[in-house]
Amino acid sequence: MTAVATDRPPDAALVVRRPARVRLLWLLATVAVLAAFMAASVAFGSRSVGWSDIWAALGGADDTLERAAVAKRIPRTLLAVVIGAALGLSGAVIQGVTRNPLADPGILGVNMGASLSVVTAVAGPIAFVGLIVPHACRLLVGVDHRWLLPFSALTGAALLTFADVAGRVVARPSDIEVGIVTALIGAPFFIHIVRRQKVREL
Repeated sequence: MTAVATDRPPDAALVVRRPARVRLLWLLATVAVLAAFMAASVAFGSRSVGWSDIWAALGGADDTLERAAVAKRIPRTLLAVVIGAALGLSGAVIQGVTRNPLADPGILGVNMGASLSVVTAVAGPIAFVGLIVPHACRLLVGVDHRWLLPFSALTGAALLTFADVAGRVVARPSDIEVGIVTALIGAPFFIHIVRRQKVREL
């Protein structure tokens, strides 16, 4: 007489595996997208500038308004990349260590995860990047942290850079806060992930 399995099989979304070639292609595509967003972040804003002014500003020239604008956008772009990468990476690490799909860089425990996710979806602080990016990355490269961690860092950097560009372009000449843009982008996707994976913590 054969034994009957009583445990429910793990969710397929949680044990997904991807070939190394597919993961590498996703990684390279993310690098290309990040580079494109960085270029757009330098070129677009309250004042659009040409590539000649961008190259001149990279060389240290700031003798025109366009070049001065680029000189100010370069640190902002680099800051968005660094912060986005840090949030995406730390979110993946915290979710893996705590085994809590609602953990993000803003919390250390797991008890308030559900209520915090509601607050982040509504208010939209930047830490929301660390909540949503690891979930999106797992769908593309699986749960192997050798691939998940660098992919989360690149995706977080790309998402935050895009949110910064969108906030500047949509509300010219003023800016929309990055946290609002990331919440508008990430909240619907996060709700879809929660409904699809049927996260028990909810």
